[in-house]
Amino acid sequence: MKMMKKKKKVSVHSAVNYKGKLLGADTPFAITESFKTLRTNLMYTASRENCPVYGITSCYQSSGKSLISANLAIAFSMMNKRVLLIDGDMRKPVQHRCFSLPNDRGFSEWLSGMSDFEDVVQTQVGYPCLHVITSGNIPPNPQELLAGENAGSVLSFLKERYDVIIVDLPPAGVVSDAVAISSLVTGYLFVVRAGEDDSDSVKRVVETMQQMNCKILGTVLNGVDLKNGEYARKRGRYSYYRRDPEGKA
Repeated sequence: MKMMKKKKKVSVHSAVNYKGKLLGADTPFAITESFKTLRTNLMYTASRENCPVYGITSCYQSSGKSLISANLAIAFSMMNKRVLLIDGDMRKPVQHRCFSLPNDRGFSEWLSGMSDFEDVVQTQVGYPCLHVITSGNIPPNPQELLAGENAGSVLSFLKERYDVIIVDLPPAGVVSDAVAISSLVTGYLFVVRAGEDDSDSVKRVVETMQQMNCKILGTVLNGVDLKNGEYARKRGRYSYYRRDPEGKA
């Protein structure tokens, strides 16, 4: 009798290859324009703020929120704005892999008082106006760090130094970390992957966030076939940003 070999569980994030997926000279025109449209619409939502803070979240993992966070930050930096991208997903961080950066210390160390700004901020070759703060080591209490007093002090400090701050947050349908900083962000972008995220779950999570006074600025529909105008399960395709006049997703 042959013994069945157990399949190794592979993390969704570790299986993704982010090489070549950041905006650059070789990025297809349609994708670059999608992010420029998203950038422009977001600018209208916070025209009176000197430094808006955008939280990017989703219903579940694998929606593509981290890559969208990274490319949105790059899109803003293309306008010569001082942009900071923070990996606030201190459970399953991705940004250090997107940008091939070290992650021995980062946001978790700064929030917990073990490091200072100068210790955790990193520049990114090829994007002179963009700075990145990776997640750092995974802490035992990520939600408490985001909800703590230090988070408010940190963001106040950063808003004096940057024009735009983007925070990549954990999926709101899995943990409540994203909601913990609702009073500190200008608003949230909710990422939905076409053909994979079911509408009932997305609606339930968005309604829960709104009940907790989270301002949902709009949604990003990911995984759309731009050539045919149809939904597709192809990675790396992005669609439009749409905002309801009343601020609902």
